[in-house]
Amino acid sequence: MYLKFLFNDSAIPKEFGDSLDHCIYYAPQKIAARLAEERQDFLGLFSKINLFVGVNNSGKSRFLRGLLKSENEFFEISESNKSINQLFEELEEWYEENRKEIAAIDKIEGKKTEDLYEDVISSKIEYRNLIGNFNTHLDNFQRILDNQIDDDREIEKLDGPDIHFTKKGKLTILKRRKSIFQSVYSIRQELNFVVENLPSKRVYIPIFRSMARSTVFAGDVFGKAVTELYKLKEDQIFTGLKLFEDILEIRNSRKNKREDFEAFEKFLSTHFFDTKPVEIISNHKENHIILYIDGEERQIHDIGDGIQSIILLMFPIYTASKNTWIFIEEPENNLHSGLQRIFMNTLLNDEFLEEKNLRYFF
Repeated sequence: MYLKFLFNDSAIPKEFGDSLDHCIYYAPQKIAARLAEERQDFLGLFSKINLFVGVNNSGKSRFLRGLLKSENEFFEISESNKSINQLFEELEEWYEENRKEIAAIDKIEGKKTEDLYEDVISSKIEYRNLIGNFNTHLDNFQRILDNQIDDDREIEKLDGPDIHFTKKGKLTILKRRKSIFQSVYSIRQELNFVVENLPSKRVYIPIFRSMARSTVFAGDVFGKAVTELYKLKEDQIFTGLKLFEDILEIRNSRKNKREDFEAFEKFLSTHFFDTKPVEIISNHKENHIILYIDGEERQIHDIGDGIQSIILLMFPIYTASKNTWIFIEEPENNLHSGLQRIFMNTLLNDEFLEEKNLRYFF
């Protein structure tokens, strides 16, 4: 996935600079994006897991929070380093280069090529509207692609060593016209990718995180501090201090949320408790989170710090909705190398998480 910012001065997050003129990103050995320029390169390649690495004070956390705060309408994603509009522009360039020659070879086929081209270009509208009216455009592109079947049949019928001289021109046109269909197919594939990969939600897991319940903590003080410091939305932040309430809510929520939580419990069972059944509940009477491991009761603060840390990371991941982007500050905190390996392998290979199509930014 590639990403291109579409900010104006009034919308740019302060993490990216005071104005577009001061907002520059560097990839190895080149400027990757200068937001003030009319044409901006795509940043990428973004994968399932993305790590921002650099020396102290190089802006890793600022970039992470800037991306977190960038609403969907202020960036464009793409499967390649070309936008949908660039694909349209390439088709326009092809048509300008070929239309006169096609018309000179055969006026009737030239008119059909012109009509086909105009049909495609009529779908060229603003990016957000194109994505927002995905199904309508998909139907239109499919109808255009259906015309290719007739052209392919003509090519198959005409293409041969004994083709008559007068029909060679038509064959040339039909073969060239395939460029239009190839462009439409590329645009349709790009539309599919964008709609399937636009973030539905974002979750931010800051450095401040804990699941300890204490009278010293009045509610989610970590979440409130992060909101105040970085001007983030409260519903985007997960610190763990509301885990007790989150578990209560999930236990009384819809089936799909309970299934997410059961997958999370299965993950703990598989990796930490010898596949013994694990059940996690919020006990109102004792005001603590309790783990039942093969029926044996253990309070959450009595399990190891490493497992507590992995719970804080994996709970919001397993319970995330499809297409969520998850931003984590220093996920390696309090995780020795063995737990880090379990964490990364789970993100990469867990079939349950794979279906959610999550993306991670560390």
